[in-house]
Amino acid sequence: MKATASDFDVRKAGDLQVFAGCIKVTVDNHKICFDLPLGFGKHCINIPIKFPNGTVGKACLRICTIWKIPTGIEVTIVIKDVTIVKQVFGKC
Repeated sequence: MKATASDFDVRKAGDLQVFAGCIKVTVDNHKICFDLPLGFGKHCINIPIKFPNGTVGKACLRICTIWKIPTGIEVTIVIKDVTIVKQVFGKC
């Protein structure tokens, strides 16, 4: 990376979160499970509010990067248009 290049801006910290989309999820035994991209594997998040099994929601993903290198994924669980919980896997 050349500090003298015209698109280089030292005021930018290099951290960037990229919206990766949302996936449909369902509540099962007060948790939601899903597979994450970029080798982060399968994870489950406990839901702090009791919803009946089969309640449909969405998990929205943001990929966190430092200098364009993926370092983590932030997952936001939304049920009935309410953000229920956010969890970070890796570093954001």
